[in-house]
Amino acid sequence: MKNYTKKDLGKGTIEFLITLDKDVIKTQFNTAFDEALQDVQVEGFRKGKAPKDIASKQVDREKVYQKVIETVLPEAYEEALKKENVTPATQPHVELVNGKEGEDWVVKITVALRPVVTLGDYKKIVKDVKGDMKKDEIWVPGKDAKPEDKNKAEENKRKMLNTILDKLAHDSTIEMSDLIMKDEVNRRLTQLLDDVKQIGMTVEEYARSKNTTLEAMKAQFEHEIEDMYKIELGLEKISDEAKITVEESDLAAMFGNITDPKAKEQAQKNAYFYATVIKRQKTLDHLLSL
Repeated sequence: MKNYTKKDLGKGTIEFLITLDKDVIKTQFNTAFDEALQDVQVEGFRKGKAPKDIASKQVDREKVYQKVIETVLPEAYEEALKKENVTPATQPHVELVNGKEGEDWVVKITVALRPVVTLGDYKKIVKDVKGDMKKDEIWVPGKDAKPEDKNKAEENKRKMLNTILDKLAHDSTIEMSDLIMKDEVNRRLTQLLDDVKQIGMTVEEYARSKNTTLEAMKAQFEHEIEDMYKIELGLEKISDEAKITVEESDLAAMFGNITDPKAKEQAQKNAYFYATVIKRQKTLDHLLSL
């Protein structure tokens, strides 16, 4: 990397403009070009054995340059991230600003940072939700002691929790990069496209069948995605405030409920994932106990 500049675009988005030295590019190009020559098949010669002036005509220079950028850019990008102490939340968006032969290359890399959530007064939210519910609807530990009350208690618990989380999302604010939102919306649209293809429809036809439009669906996706991030990151903050931890005994208890040996072994290999699940459940239980 010759040099770089960093620009804060706001909303948790940062842009790097990285200049790659032309001499480095040339060296890497020559190396990649020679490697590409080894795959050229010319009639009358064994693979990779044709004279260079003949074989060179069959090499796709664009593919060679693509390999050059894939070789040179990651190191320069990582160096810039390290110097600026930046940790991206998603894959970077890369744009080649200048890639002329014989000149320094300039690459623009845009990255999204982890969204930042500002929580509402979640303790008041829990208090208000409990106050709004009928006394016999409020779930408390031990309420489901009688078997006949268990289903009702669990239903009330889910109802209360969903109401709390909805209000938590409503009363919280979030600073989230447009890059994250765009990626998330595109992911949902791709999944939707795959689903409607299975029933022989286009996305537009599906939208009309639901009395909506593609734009309205995108807007709904954006709302749902924003709320999802508010809740997920908000719960992380609540967990940190409450100093909620996952002990070895918690994992042991979970794994102890798995009777199949192979399934248990696989679960133990993914202990980090299960620890995350347990911590989330502990955080939700903590919310309900406030």
